[in-house]
Amino acid sequence: MKRNDSKSALRVRFRAYRWALCESEYRARGQTICNRLVGLPAIEEARSILLYWPRIRSREIDIRPLFAAMRAKHILLPVVEGSTMFATPFVSEQDLMPNQFGILEPVIKKRVAGETIDVIVVPALGADRRGFRIGYGGGYYDRYLADRSGTFVCPVFDACVLQAVPIAPHDIAVHSLVTETTAYSSTALPAG
Repeated sequence: MKRNDSKSALRVRFRAYRWALCESEYRARGQTICNRLVGLPAIEEARSILLYWPRIRSREIDIRPLFAAMRAKHILLPVVEGSTMFATPFVSEQDLMPNQFGILEPVIKKRVAGETIDVIVVPALGADRRGFRIGYGGGYYDRYLADRSGTFVCPVFDACVLQAVPIAPHDIAVHSLVTETTAYSSTALPAG
């Protein structure tokens, strides 16, 4: 990574990569990532899992196939209120409405205690091999993960995984990255 690659520049780079994929390639890569996610031991063993509803118009990795594959699990979605995020049960796609950022979240919001969540699937534009992510810049997931246990998993395109990305003291690393070609555990130490 070049010294002048800031988080902002990396966001631009990773978004450009997403948009450069043709529609069929975008769908196929996302499906391959979902297949790898389903086979991850932490996800197979989980009773409760916090997913996210992908922003397809932004070419976020489409993890919607996971919702059907995980019907037997307690599926949760994130809800943003002010500067905080919490988990609430997922009922159905028809139960979702856009929040202030245009992200779909459940209309009925019932807070679920973070310590009851086995796996948290965390979105990202890109990441590094240590498990640090380049998110969208709001810090919601870093604040949420800071006092959570469980396993943190991040689906990300192969081309958006670097050796290292810039980190700040508040950044929280995920435990596993899942790409089109591999699923591997990070070797990160806690930031700070």
